[in-house]
Amino acid sequence: MKKQVFLSLVVLSIICILTIFIQQEKTEASIKVAKESETSEIELQESETSEIELQESETSEIELQESETSESELQESETSESELQESETSESELEDNQNKTKVYATEPPSIPLTGIFKVPSGANSYTSGNKVTITENKSNQIGSIFSTESNMLNLNTDFNAEMFLRINGEADGMTFIMHNDANAVKNFQAVPGKGLSAYSETGYTTPRKQIKKSFVVEFDTYYNSDGYDNSVDYNGGRGHIAYSYPDLNSSYRHGSFDYILGNIHYGVQYPKSKLGNNVWKKFSINWKKFDSSNNGILTYSYEGLPPTSVVINREIFATDKVYWGFTGSTGGSTEQAEVVFATVPGLVHYENNISIANENDELLGENSYVKNDTLLSVKYSGKYEQAYSKQNLLKPTLKFKLSTGQKYQEDSFTVGGKIVKPIISGNTLSIALPDITGENSNLDVAFKIKTEGLKSFDKPTINSNLSGTNYKQTDGITASYQIDSEAPIGLGKLTVIEKNDTEYLTNIADYKELLKEWSDDVTEKDKIVVKLKEEQDIKQIVETAGPKKLTLTLTDEAGNVNYVEVPLYIKEKEELISNDDTYLIKAENVKLFYKEYPKTNEELVERILTDSKAELWQANEQGTLQKIDTKLISIEMDGLPTPGSIPDARDYAVSLSYISDTSTVTLPITMTIVGDIGTVKVDFIDEAGDALHEPVTLQGNINTTIDLTGEEKVQEAIQSILKQNYVIDQKPEMENSIPINLEESSVNYKFKGKLFVQSFPKYLNFGRKNLGGTFIKVERASYDQPLIVWDNRKYRGDWNLTVTLIQPLVSQADPTKELPSALKYKVNEKETVALRQGAAQTIAIRKHQEQGQYNISQEWDKNTTGLQLEVSPNKVVLPGKYRATILWQVAETP
Repeated sequence: MKKQVFLSLVVLSIICILTIFIQQEKTEASIKVAKESETSEIELQESETSEIELQESETSEIELQESETSESELQESETSESELQESETSESELEDNQNKTKVYATEPPSIPLTGIFKVPSGANSYTSGNKVTITENKSNQIGSIFSTESNMLNLNTDFNAEMFLRINGEADGMTFIMHNDANAVKNFQAVPGKGLSAYSETGYTTPRKQIKKSFVVEFDTYYNSDGYDNSVDYNGGRGHIAYSYPDLNSSYRHGSFDYILGNIHYGVQYPKSKLGNNVWKKFSINWKKFDSSNNGILTYSYEGLPPTSVVINREIFATDKVYWGFTGSTGGSTEQAEVVFATVPGLVHYENNISIANENDELLGENSYVKNDTLLSVKYSGKYEQAYSKQNLLKPTLKFKLSTGQKYQEDSFTVGGKIVKPIISGNTLSIALPDITGENSNLDVAFKIKTEGLKSFDKPTINSNLSGTNYKQTDGITASYQIDSEAPIGLGKLTVIEKNDTEYLTNIADYKELLKEWSDDVTEKDKIVVKLKEEQDIKQIVETAGPKKLTLTLTDEAGNVNYVEVPLYIKEKEELISNDDTYLIKAENVKLFYKEYPKTNEELVERILTDSKAELWQANEQGTLQKIDTKLISIEMDGLPTPGSIPDARDYAVSLSYISDTSTVTLPITMTIVGDIGTVKVDFIDEAGDALHEPVTLQGNINTTIDLTGEEKVQEAIQSILKQNYVIDQKPEMENSIPINLEESSVNYKFKGKLFVQSFPKYLNFGRKNLGGTFIKVERASYDQPLIVWDNRKYRGDWNLTVTLIQPLVSQADPTKELPSALKYKVNEKETVALRQGAAQTIAIRKHQEQGQYNISQEWDKNTTGLQLEVSPNKVVLPGKYRATILWQVAETP
């Protein structure tokens, strides 16, 4: 035999009747919604979760050696002449007044040259330590020194190099050369003197004794007056720099019978100081590899002169790999020509970058601005390319030089993500590193700084320099930004706002409309951010009429913040106000009994100013309003009756004006001349005094009364408000006998909102349940209409919703059979309470955010709260239909 229990909930007023039907040997649970024949199944499926695997990313990073480099080791590396001759104590920076270049009091930074060069037979050049001597200070010297085959340049890869040249003497000069002349590397026979050991002899129709398949940059210290140098200027004997192609017949000037007279100079540059002045000058080259058209670009730069770029076609060399080196010569006049290298082309291929980012990880550039005390992140990245290098980068030391005002932030220095402690000397941070090889080719360094005490438009920089025994950066690389130390400035605009209008101030789309002017020394005007300062009590500002002020924040792009006070005037709704950005006139309309009309102009002016309650206000730069003398207000009275006459009873236009140096403020008001009729205005307001209905204006003879209970328009207004769930809180005194006076009078009907249960379910249905060996639990009941709490009180506080079990679940077949503890209420995810007969159980404490309805049953639909059924099978003595009654109540929370 099958046994069933059927549960439903019937609600009368806010009393609910609950029934249940339990049956045996049934496997599906169905919930009754409207009719017994309509059921909906409840199904709970387990949610599947997926695991997220995090794989370690493999990176090739330079790591510090297990034993940290000691300070003494770093100092050793800094002072070793053979490894770091660029130490700060081994050189002084002097100013060359002519070229404004760095002058080295001792040797410039240089690296060893072992195995890089060889001297051809017949040449006078040699290497000694880190220095190449091209020609000694002797007559008729032939200078020539070229790279070994293993150190030839690969023109299919980019490369750069930095070297320093020093020429001491009068003639003839030297060249930097790239060529493909294998014979010249072995046995060198060149033209001394003006040929610089690279160019052709003169007097022939085609070049002779020149270096084949070559390109040169010449540093010519002597002007040959025999016509050889006719293509260049004398330049006061200071020499010139140019480039040429010694193996091309077209690179020479030809004379009679097509004989060579001299070479053609390209890209001629004239230094302002003498080339042979015995001063070290930096010479740098940068090569961009051959492109698809077989063109490469060589850019060279001699210190004190602008860079020169030359497009070189592969046909010049007829190969992709070339020898490189130097030539030079002397004749009757002599000179010493020497070269040292900071970086040798193709020896170590190392590229690096330095950047600075703000707190939002936005990269800064030379045109980016930050304010003082901003935390900045410095990031340095280096990449060693083993495929394009002939040696590892040996014993490198990385230095960062900070500008004045930049402060390193302690314990922020990392190498490869690991915190290390740099050596700090003045404004320089240093760290000694292991050799950079193909196995640890990436170098990533980061640290943080703050800038303090600088002025707007100051441009602090951070310079990085990485130098080892076989690779030295002379200038390093630099990142910079600019300082914006000044906050924006502004002037508030006089603004009028109606009393209690909080929305106007909180919902302004652009608060710049509250400013007369605003600006910043750096940030463009339209990029200054203007906002309402936080933690201002806007409600308090606008709840009373009169002068007030509001604070705005002005923020520039660098983050500098300033505060500007905006002068406000909070007006009553009936007040008449006219204003510009600075001045304000406030007044009321004037009403005079015709018998009281003034007899003179002076009396009329005084009466208008007095009866209109006129006020004149001025805003100052501090954002406050100051009242000034109302006698400064001028009155336009041309349309008024002549003083001393008997005026007609009607409205007259009056104009109040204030004229300043920059503007005029005018306020039109109305003067009403009253006969024997008076007016009573009836207002309908809530607890806060806000209107719930348009006012009703009533008129009658002066010195009579009006009965408001018999006025149709008044009663219609009251009924429309009551239908909106308001109740009358206060009626006018003498409601049925309101006096009519000469002056218009006002009376109020005051209403207040209600808190009550507006809607509730008539039926709650838990459906059919099997009576078997398992525990019966239903977490959600169906219902016919929602449970809604209404609250339109002006000052809405928390309210408390309770449910009371009037009668527990009782068998409809036998009223003596009950399930007294079967009903529960889920208050939230953590709390479920049992319903006890006769006990009011709090199930919700809520607060309306907006006036109107709060739908409790929407929470039931989400299964976050609601009635639940929990029955143990052994508690059900008699299967069948059960019914209960519950009571919903709502009240203000004390």
